[in-house]
Amino acid sequence: MSDNSPNIIIINRQSILRLSIIIGIMVLSNVVRAAATPATFEYSDLSVLPQEILQGEEVIAKVTVKNVGDETGDHTVDLTIDGQLEDSTDLTLGAGDQITVVFQFTADMEEGSHTATLGELTTTFAIQKQPIKLPIFTIATISIIIVIAIVYLARTRII
Repeated sequence: MSDNSPNIIIINRQSILRLSIIIGIMVLSNVVRAAATPATFEYSDLSVLPQEILQGEEVIAKVTVKNVGDETGDHTVDLTIDGQLEDSTDLTLGAGDQITVVFQFTADMEEGSHTATLGELTTTFAIQKQPIKLPIFTIATISIIIVIAIVYLARTRII
């Protein structure tokens, strides 16, 4: 047997309030939270010091790396000089954490302007040739030879 009686709903303020509360609870329970953003790393504050150096001197390159994602993540920071990998380091940063990464290397490239790249940031630095340095022994030897030559020429009365 089927019940063909009409469904009657009596609506009053109290039933509307109950229905609103039930619907609100159902909506809140069905809210889907957005997925956490995976670890994403941003670079800032790149510097190479000193900006002008002599061949063979030590150079320091540093950059700030920040995890702007919602999760902890691993990341490799690569330092390239003129497109060639010079050094790298691995790090792990929690959500919102940041760190300054410092690389130290010897300026053994050719003289001229060079480009340092960390992440998507680049900067330039210049290398100058080392001036020729004569050892003190060489300078002293040359001075003695000149003095001996002057004394010899003075004695032979050529001067």
